[in-house]
Amino acid sequence: MDDDQASRAESPDSEEDPLLYWKKSAEKYDFDPDTEIVEPQRHYSRLDELERDVVHASEFFRCRGKYDLTDNTLPDLSQGRPSLVSERIWKHLAKGKVEVVPDGPDSKEIQEKVESLLKSYLIICNVLERLHFLEAAGFCREGYSMLVERPEQDLAEVTRVSVSAPIALRDMMEVAIDEVYSKLGSSSIQRIENHLRDHLPISIIWLIENIIGLEWLSRGHPRDQSKNFTLMNLRMTVLMLDLALIAYMGSHGSQFGQYINEELESIVVSGTKEYSWNFRCSQKRLACLDEFLDSNKVWVFEVRETKRDPQLHGDGSPPGKSQQLSILTDMEDFADLWGPVWTVPAGDNAVQQYNVSKGFIARVRGGAGGNIGGPVNCHWYSWASVNGGEAKIQPTLAKFGKDKGTEDFSIPKGWRLRIGASLRLNKTCSYKLDEYESEYAQTMVPLGTTETVWRPDTRTIGFSAAQYIGITVSGTQKKIPSTTVKDHIWNKLSQNPRRANPCFLNQFLVVEISHCTGNSRRRRVKDLLHMERVRQHLQYFRPGWDKTQWGVQLLSLPDDGNDALMAFWETHHKERGEIGDLLCHVLDLLHKTGPLTGGKFAAAYFTNHEELCVKVDIPLNDWAKPLHDSSSTAVYAIVNGVCLKYDTRGEITSHEALNTAHTVFQTRIAL
Repeated sequence: MDDDQASRAESPDSEEDPLLYWKKSAEKYDFDPDTEIVEPQRHYSRLDELERDVVHASEFFRCRGKYDLTDNTLPDLSQGRPSLVSERIWKHLAKGKVEVVPDGPDSKEIQEKVESLLKSYLIICNVLERLHFLEAAGFCREGYSMLVERPEQDLAEVTRVSVSAPIALRDMMEVAIDEVYSKLGSSSIQRIENHLRDHLPISIIWLIENIIGLEWLSRGHPRDQSKNFTLMNLRMTVLMLDLALIAYMGSHGSQFGQYINEELESIVVSGTKEYSWNFRCSQKRLACLDEFLDSNKVWVFEVRETKRDPQLHGDGSPPGKSQQLSILTDMEDFADLWGPVWTVPAGDNAVQQYNVSKGFIARVRGGAGGNIGGPVNCHWYSWASVNGGEAKIQPTLAKFGKDKGTEDFSIPKGWRLRIGASLRLNKTCSYKLDEYESEYAQTMVPLGTTETVWRPDTRTIGFSAAQYIGITVSGTQKKIPSTTVKDHIWNKLSQNPRRANPCFLNQFLVVEISHCTGNSRRRRVKDLLHMERVRQHLQYFRPGWDKTQWGVQLLSLPDDGNDALMAFWETHHKERGEIGDLLCHVLDLLHKTGPLTGGKFAAAYFTNHEELCVKVDIPLNDWAKPLHDSSSTAVYAIVNGVCLKYDTRGEITSHEALNTAHTVFQTRIAL
């Protein structure tokens, strides 16, 4: 069993789905499930299962990624009526073929067009069925999104697909199918064409108004130049919605080609001789958000009428032009894709910044935009970029090179953001090097190798949500961006501790190293509070915390079981912020413990007055090799005053263990 599994707390003693257990417990005790922390392997496995189920049920999977506008082959309907296909339409489909006037002048063409209409109808019903499935699983609410490129602006717009849009499209198609079938016995192809043109454009206009970014639906050849423009437009739309839902499952950044055993970089749906429109969905890099998304390219849709210029790059950009895109979005859609997002208010109708899992999004100079409602030019900053990565801090204006008092850098609520605004040289800046030196001289050190600093007087003060009133959160953790358990815990405790799932305290994430033998063992997170040096340090941070009512009860919690911990969290609902600050402080001190480069392993050591870093040689301590930080486990390493002696019947003494590398690691096996 690997360490990822061994470090988890025991699953609830129930045959119930653990993720459902945490959902119910969270509702009962008023906190967030935080399954990405307390059940990370199951959390991400469930996301993989949802993606697999959605892909396998898609038109993309049926045609193995080879979309064809002229393919009217119906899917296998032997299992009965799909749940969202109406009974009256099912009567037509159950016959297996379209019945037209035998040997009529247009019989073959009429049959093809009706089959095309039926095929598009089944695809949109399938999209809706999978969307309802995802909503029931809590993956999304009232729709999903897609990224649509704006090549003239070097940006990709997060386009919201409201669930009402495909529903309306399905309903319009049902009306059209019913009326077309009523005329099959007596109509010519021209009358069928006229009927479709009279009824289906209503749904096209409706889609344009409800799926921002699909203006291409209103374009095309004049009707007298294209007999099947409406049907091809419909097919193009439903195929795009089918593929967009698949991309959405991986937050538009996963490689779903694995499901058809292909490495995909782009998918092109080509038009026909009569219908020249085509769309391309390809992987492209984002600008500043590239690092935030772990350098994963994102799937971006692009619609063109003419064939692609052979001189363009593979991703569609011309030679010599940047291939990285900014993102145009509102924060609700951003949070749905790449959340969670914590909103830091700046008054009643403004936002100071948006904190995300790996940093924050803030407005840049001149970022107001020219229109009411945005977009506001913004940039994503990693925590490391503003303070060297020592701690997650609340940045000041000077850290962005902003002139204090000369420009309002707040973001109006509800405005759209353009994230990834390009840099420019500002030759009129009044902020001088002497001013920079004056403000930051105390943080400067000589060039060269510097020691890891743990002393509290030189550490950057951590940002706490308790400093702000009205901080809000939106979005849930999906597959991208990949965030470590450590960062998940820190984000929750620092940004929104009142909603934290307290049961992470029962997780075996702490590695306790014996100061005298070098042996180590896994401990629960809450066991840190019982270590003498840690408790002594916390007295400096929060004097008398262990004498408060909540402190006494926290220290007296039983070793096993989550019920007592959740009851404690419910009892001290008002003190959750205070408790979260205490826990966040001690875990922040241990945040950078774990494997280092050069075969070293960092562990914290608390003296009576300061915190130091001890570097352990991994080759001499093999137990440290499998320990690492990831999205499914964490390592908070500390050297503690405890003698952990390996029972070897006197063959090895504690000091011999240090010199001969016979240190051992005690852990637990999770079954």
